[in-house]
Amino acid sequence: DTVESLSSRFGASMDAIEAANGVPGPDPITTGKVYYIPLNSGEPMFSDL
Repeated sequence: DTVESLSSRFGASMDAIEAANGVPGPDPITTGKVYYIPLNSGEPMFSDL
């Protein structure tokens, strides 16, 4: 997966995902790590990667 694929899947901007997780860019992300997806609803959403 990449930040771009998470952005597309969850409807959050790439910049917001990168900022929330300290990810430096659209590079591949680490499988098994928990990533926070900022959503406008204010409710947390969890997904196993």
